[in-house]
Amino acid sequence: MNMKSIPHAPASAATNNPFVAALGSLPQSLVELAKRMTPDVPVPTDTMRTQGELARFIALGSLEDVYVPTSRDITAAMTIMRLINRGYVRRPPTPRYWLHHQAQAKALANPSAPLAGRSSAPSFSFTGTSGLGKSTSMDMILNLYPTAVQHDQEENPLLPRFQVPTLKITCPVNRTPRAFMGEFFTGMQNATGIDYSYCQSRRFNDDEMIIEMGRIARLHCLGLLVFDEVQQVVGGDDRLRRLLVRLTNTVQVPIVFVGTPHAQGELHKQLATARRMLGETWLPFKASDPDWEDIVEVIWNYQVTRTPTMLDAPLKAKMHELTCGIPALAKALYTFAQEHLILNSQPEDSEEITTEILHAVFHDKMASVIPAMNALSTGKGLEEFDDLLPDKLPKPTSWREEKQLEDAVNVEFYRAAISAARRTGKAFALSQITGAA
Repeated sequence: MNMKSIPHAPASAATNNPFVAALGSLPQSLVELAKRMTPDVPVPTDTMRTQGELARFIALGSLEDVYVPTSRDITAAMTIMRLINRGYVRRPPTPRYWLHHQAQAKALANPSAPLAGRSSAPSFSFTGTSGLGKSTSMDMILNLYPTAVQHDQEENPLLPRFQVPTLKITCPVNRTPRAFMGEFFTGMQNATGIDYSYCQSRRFNDDEMIIEMGRIARLHCLGLLVFDEVQQVVGGDDRLRRLLVRLTNTVQVPIVFVGTPHAQGELHKQLATARRMLGETWLPFKASDPDWEDIVEVIWNYQVTRTPTMLDAPLKAKMHELTCGIPALAKALYTFAQEHLILNSQPEDSEEITTEILHAVFHDKMASVIPAMNALSTGKGLEEFDDLLPDKLPKPTSWREEKQLEDAVNVEFYRAAISAARRTGKAFALSQITGAA
């Protein structure tokens, strides 16, 4: 990946913004950014290889914590930085900000109420095949920011007591607005230490909870709201989808949607959410992708078998053949292969990892994903797996031979969403002109 410098200080427009300053200094290069996002997971030593079966079996658990930032992760991190920065630049801590506080919060309770001023909430989406590490990547990116920042209100009374730079919410199981807002209040309470349990009491109806949600978000100057597993909204309570639209329009907090292609394919059909679902679409890595090679090489270091097995070309090819370039499956396959050797080898066996071992373990331990992997490999039956690829795409006859698939994804969805947004904007403008006349 081509590493380019990142300015150490924020843009001049944000230099004097206390909200931006509270986030800390930016990395000076993409290399430093990648280092900050990489967890410190010790590599097993040669001594570990001499330990007993139980100790080595337990040591394999460290593979779960291994995370390799790829070029798409770095791009996502920079996008998040820009969203938070621009959101705060548009909401400086001035008297005007607090004057609009109540008006904006109350507007949430009425879907037909006009917005109190210009909406300043940019939105973005990260969608992609299950197992590509979207949620993990988002966690690593959000870890770059403090959970909460305590300001000195005596020094500057216009600053909040607690500023919350980011908050991540996972789609609730029952997919209702009340459960969603309940997770929001719990998250804000965990970040600030302030008891917001009263917001979830039965005496609060949904509209009143929405008002409180907007009030608290602005009170703590929330910098970014991340909504994970957004595909679970599809087919659920339609009120939750409407709530997401109202949040982006009135709370003025940047929102990032994270989910599978099924979310993008369904939610972009709704005119109000189409422009909010524009963003990055992650697809499985190709075998020749340098990022995929990095991922396999890094996880291969976490080996606790008696004899070190060097990662050669046949093993690399087999790893991709079986997992179709999905990191989560590669980690699982590598873990299962070592578990098999540890539990089934005799004391005199070397416990070497072979392509035959990988093949056998995959069909034994990971049989549930074989149909999906076959669909990705052959391009046949993809429509049966809504978390693999977006809808309405030209299905390739061979996944590895189709080099323009990623471009097709972007063209298909960007064109449809932008066209819909333009039609809506034109209709709205005409209605305003007609009304004025």
